Amino acid sequence: RVHPSSTYNCHEWFLKECAALASKYDVGIATHLAESVDEVERARAVWPQGEVRRAYELGLMGPKTLFFHSCVLDDEEIALYAETGTSAAHCPPTNSMLGNVARVPAMLAAGVNVGLGTDMPTHDMFKAMLSCSQQHTIMPREIRGLMPWTPLEMATTKAARALNLQDDI
Repeated sequence: RVHPSSTYNCHEWFLKECAALASKYDVGIATHLAESVDEVERARAVWPQGEVRRAYELGLMGPKTLFFHSCVLDDEEIALYAETGTSAAHCPPTNSMLGNVARVPAMLAAGVNVGLGTDMPTHDMFKAMLSCSQQHTIMPREIRGLMPWTPLEMATTKAARALNLQDDI
């Protein structure tokens, strides 16, 4: 995968080149996107339409794209993920440290593939599954809604799909 660190701190020419490189070699793009309220506000200062819509305009979104976190998404942005086949990596331990809970039930209901990740090597996947389950049990109704087995699916089959490995593992 082509992996710019995050969209809001990269120049547009660089992001366009990343999209072109990914297309040329038929590989995916992976980057942080909509990780926190602060990040979204910084991005909006540069791109008034928001970083998700700008990523779409720059050609970064598609079935081989994986955006880490995706915590601060509105309904239209979730629809863009679904429309383009873009996957999200839900990283609940890190998201919790940043004071965020991704709208995973809404994303799944819209048809977005959401895999589960740890975000850093010091986090444990089993704890990430537990954290995912707990976050979406105690949240308000609009964020609640995961079935008990969903975190396991997110850590296995949905994560494989997010990495474009669904046919290999």
